[in-house]
Order: sequence, then C-alpha cells, then structure tokens
Amino acid sequence: QLGEAICQWKDNALTAVIYVLEIISGKAALDQEILNQLGSALSHQNDGIIIAAGHSLGVLGEKAAAATGVMEGLCKSLTCKNSEIRRRTCGLICKMGDKVTSNKRVMAALTAALSDENGEVKIVACKTVGELGDRTVSDEHIMAALAAALNDENDEVKVSACEALGKIGNRAISNEQVITALAAVLRDKNGEVKMAACKAVGDIGAEVTSNVEIMIALAAALRDENGEVKTAAYEAVGKMGNRAVSNKKVKKALLKALKNPNFEVQIMACKALGNIRERVTCNE
Repeated sequence: QLGEAICQWKDNALTAVIYVLEIISGKAALDQEILNQLGSALSHQNDGIIIAAGHSLGVLGEKAAAATGVMEGLCKSLTCKNSEIRRRTCGLICKMGDKVTSNKRVMAALTAALSDENGEVKIVACKTVGELGDRTVSDEHIMAALAAALNDENDEVKVSACEALGKIGNRAISNEQVITALAAVLRDKNGEVKMAACKAVGDIGAEVTSNVEIMIALAAALRDENGEVKTAAYEAVGKMGNRAVSNKKVKKALLKALKNPNFEVQIMACKALGNIRERVTCNE
C-alpha cells in the first residue's frame, strides 16, 4: 500500500507517506519496490516532494542504497534545475555508505556537482567527497574535479576542498594533480584558505614530505604574517613527525622561530619540535 501511495503522486498525501516511512524505518522491513518508488520521488516535479523524499532516504541511510531506483533517483536529483535540490542531494549521498562509491553514475553526477555553477552546491559536494573519504581516491574524475575546486574563484569552495583532502588523508598523496593544486593553495592570498591548506597538509601527514613544492610552500607559511596561518603551519609540521626536519627549508624556519622575539612564535616552534621528537634529539 505504501508503494501504491507513492505511485499515485498526490502531493500532500505523498509528503505524508514519505514522512511515515521515517517513522517505520526502524521497525519494519522496507521492500525494494517501496524503496524504488521513493527513489522515483527524487525526480518529482514538485520540489517539496523531492526534499521530503531525500529527507526520508537520509533517515533510511545504507538500507536504501541497495535499491536501483534510489541510485537512479540520486542521479536525476543531482541534475535538478533547483540548486537547493542539488545541494541537498550532495549531502544525502554521504549517508548511503560504500554502495554509493561503487555506483559509477552517482559518482559521475557527484563529479559534476564539484564544478557546479552554484557555489553552495560545490561546497557541499566537497564536503561529501570528504565524508566518503579515501574511497574516492581511486576515482580519477572525482580527484581531478577536487583539484579544480582547490583553484576555484570562491574562497569557501577552496576551504571545503582542503577539508575534503584532510579527511581523505595520506592516500591523497598518490594523486599528483591534487597535490600540485594543494601546493599552490598554500600560497593563496586569503588567510582562511591558507590555514585550511595547512591543516590538510598536516592531516595527510608524513607522506607529503616527499613533495618539494608542498614543503617549500609550508616553510613559507611558517613565516606568514597571519598568526592563524602560522599556527596551522606549525601544527602541520608537528603532525608530520620526524620526516618534517628532513626538509632544509622547514628546519631552517623552525630554528629561526626559536629565536623569534615574539614569544608566541617560539611556543609554536617548540610544540612542533616536541611532536617531531626523535629526529630533533640528534640534531644540534
């Protein structure tokens, strides 16, 4: 009966039925037909119905991801003319679990969202890629779009792209295009962007020390005029561990910071060196 109700497309009644699904989702098994019809609601002509269906699918989460109709609905919803629908759908994807990343059509639609004409859509798309984590690294199209987002004209998009890279972690180093873009964004004119880039480098970890451009840009960030950027840069160096001081420019910046007349800079340098530990104890 639920499946039949969804099929009838009675707007007010359909919205009610969709919310009923949320209530019963934890108590009753949902068959494939109901899930498929719910997926079809994602391409309804009424935006309110699409939003309600998406909300219910978000509650159902991974239980809904097995339905083919849901995956098809996500693809259609990501290409909706309404940017708010596209934005909400990006957020919905990360609630669907591993099965979403194995669906090529959904991943292709998410890739397109990373270069959407609407900034808010791009921001949420970046966050979604971050939530999906290192499962996205093997998708070269996603990673290329993420690299492009790092060069976006919208600073908030760049920040979100950096945060996504941080969540992807050390496997991000395997993508040269992304790492090259990250090195460039470490020198961005916007302080918030540089700070986010420094945090991403720290989250990627020791593996990033093999990239010369990243380390040169990070050494420059250690001398940045913006105190928050400097703090993020020192924290990133500390997270890299012993391998951080193998870079001459970074080591020189740390030693210089220890003699800086600014007490706060000295403290940041000491904390970074304390996290590096072993390698420092053998270095004069």
